[in-house]
Amino acid sequence: MLDILLLYQDNICYGDKDVFFRIFTCPCLFYAAPLACSPNFFPFHGGCFLVNTKTSLNWQQALAQCKSEGGTLAKISREGLRYAFSNMLEGMIPRPDNFHFGLMSRELWMWIDDSLLNESLWMQGYPIGNDQTQSCAVLSFGSSKLKNVDCKLSLKPLCQKPPGKFHGLSF
Repeated sequence: MLDILLLYQDNICYGDKDVFFRIFTCPCLFYAAPLACSPNFFPFHGGCFLVNTKTSLNWQQALAQCKSEGGTLAKISREGLRYAFSNMLEGMIPRPDNFHFGLMSRELWMWIDDSLLNESLWMQGYPIGNDQTQSCAVLSFGSSKLKNVDCKLSLKPLCQKPPGKFHGLSF
């Protein structure tokens, strides 16, 4: 996915091209630039992500690993992003069991940034159990829906960090 730099009346704006097409109706100069992601992170659906394919970790270890890389466990609250990662899982060789990402139940299901989970994201029949043994979540293969699992389960971490600033643009 490419983000857009917009030059309009001597102002430079940065953001999603769909937003600009809805807001600006005058002639503008657009420059598409790839996201600036740190080493080891790859640009994907407007963010920078890292999948540690070498090591399987429990949820707490996965969070520590992501922090050591300068990020955190990924918040994949957008349906398109969840579906894309679910499909990515199926295409990986060797295929990992699943990813740990930034969703956990402490009393309520919350994302890594403390925002509440939309309950409609659960796969039918989930979440199961009401104790702390099933307080993490994974993606359903080929779906954008979630299932809850034991946080002690060893999985690959899915890390995220915001893209860096794009510098050095000249017209």
